[in-house]
Amino acid sequence: MRDFNLKREAIVDWWSNHQNKDGQLGGGWNDDVLFLSFHQPDLPLDGNDKSRYLIDASHKGLEETNYFKDGFCNIYPMDRMHIGDFISERYNTVLNNLGQAYAFERELESAWRLDKMEQTPINYFADGFKSSVNIFNWYWGKDVPQRPYISKSLNDLTSEFRLYTSVLDDYSFYRFTESNVHRDDFSPFGANNMYTYILGGDRGSRLDAHMELAVTWPSGGGPILPRVVMYADDTRLEVVAYSFDQETRELEMRLCRIESGDYFIRIYEDPKGDKRPAKLLWEEQRGLNRFDIVTLPIPACTPLLIKVEQIRPIEQIKALPDLAIDLWDAVFEDEVVTCVIHNLGNADAENISVHLYDGEITIEEKTVALIKAPVDFLAKRQSIQFDQVKFSGNLRIVIDPENKIREILKDNNQTFVYKTGAFKKGLNPVK
Repeated sequence: MRDFNLKREAIVDWWSNHQNKDGQLGGGWNDDVLFLSFHQPDLPLDGNDKSRYLIDASHKGLEETNYFKDGFCNIYPMDRMHIGDFISERYNTVLNNLGQAYAFERELESAWRLDKMEQTPINYFADGFKSSVNIFNWYWGKDVPQRPYISKSLNDLTSEFRLYTSVLDDYSFYRFTESNVHRDDFSPFGANNMYTYILGGDRGSRLDAHMELAVTWPSGGGPILPRVVMYADDTRLEVVAYSFDQETRELEMRLCRIESGDYFIRIYEDPKGDKRPAKLLWEEQRGLNRFDIVTLPIPACTPLLIKVEQIRPIEQIKALPDLAIDLWDAVFEDEVVTCVIHNLGNADAENISVHLYDGEITIEEKTVALIKAPVDFLAKRQSIQFDQVKFSGNLRIVIDPENKIREILKDNNQTFVYKTGAFKKGLNPVK
């Protein structure tokens, strides 16, 4: 598995240095630029930020052509089949940039089009628009897996991984990079299965897609730390792992399926690789909600079993707001800080406290009375400004700093303040 993923990562590295400035990955504006998004979608969800950027830049570049605008394709392209590919693939950017308002609200435009054929002048594509709707229903907890995920045996997976890496030789690497034949081969043999094995759920079809993943790995993973999800349901997760790092490695694990509750998170030695826990190496007991991140200390060169088990449930709230601010949403110009607060959730948010800090010192606080939920697939946001502000490198905006509002996600509640033009809107830089 490590060897195969190292080779896949090298393909990403190559394209990261060869992507056109307009976002294309060769072959013009058709599905050729989507080969990472469709056939290797696990990479950005396993902390490979270059692959995330490649996909984001492709969709941003296409958006800037105005070929795609207001959620649908506005022209008759040379190959109409590719219209559906772009509509049905862009939902991945919401998942890859979880909690980012820009990707979320851009996809709302396509979700709104479903069942509105008469208001979509050309290129109405229901199955593609369904994927846009489904990503929001998944994020809001309405379209979630109903059955446990159970992996193949490790013996079977080992045989697969050996086959996959044997096929991805130097010649195949050339075909998926500078030969520009990647469009016909689609992906390295076996690459599309890695999503299932690493994230714990079938990716399914790109048309009318439904999310089933149990976990993502925002940082600390990658080829050096192979992981396989062996079991996942709403209250339990089991992952086997082995770190080739020579030092303890911090691994971020985002839990995408669990129900709210109190949990044990434990790391055991698994010397025989048979999922039978031996020595307990680390444990933590804490309350967890869906999308929470747990940071795991992964020891060097030790076969491991990672277990997450619910102790007791907590009441499930069916609808929650999700307040968000992107890094280009807080802008300083002429002693004024202007910021945009978004609601990405499926419940209204009221009495929203927004603080402007300089370091740890509150400069000013403002309250937004109400931001409604975008359950009609129309973006909901509110702009506010702070006047007579002196710029410093430590200015930041924090939404609900006292955590009085229960939300779907808390990762997206703050950003530093930047001067106008510091970032291209909709395109987070590579970390």
